[in-house]
Amino acid sequence: IRHPKKRALLGAYAVKGKVWVAAEAAGVSRTVYYVWAEHDPEFAVAAGQAREEAADRLEEACRLRAMEGVVKETPVFHDGKHVYTVVETKYSDTLAIFLLKGLRPEKYRERSEVTHNGPAIKAIDRDAYEAV
Repeated sequence: IRHPKKRALLGAYAVKGKVWVAAEAAGVSRTVYYVWAEHDPEFAVAAGQAREEAADRLEEACRLRAMEGVVKETPVFHDGKHVYTVVETKYSDTLAIFLLKGLRPEKYRERSEVTHNGPAIKAIDRDAYEAV
């Protein structure tokens, strides 16, 4: 892509993952993105690649948060004065679950089973039903 605004838009999209944020960073309206994507096949392909790159970045951020955690610092005050700071690493079990479902769907997919143990329901006699 040679057009500088298109390059800027795609670069920002690959990093931010949101069209409106990327458009703002490139100095164009977000409508322009959709016009270019519809009328410029080269741009459309590059936009798909930028989207995939953004998804890869987000997936990596989620993986890090699930496996390595995020350090959270909470200041503790007493009588209005800072006494100490609690430092703890927070992990995301929810992100870990989603990542496992994506990596091993055959093992972690949602399962449901419906069983019927009651009496069988008779088929409706359409002629009798319509006569009513």
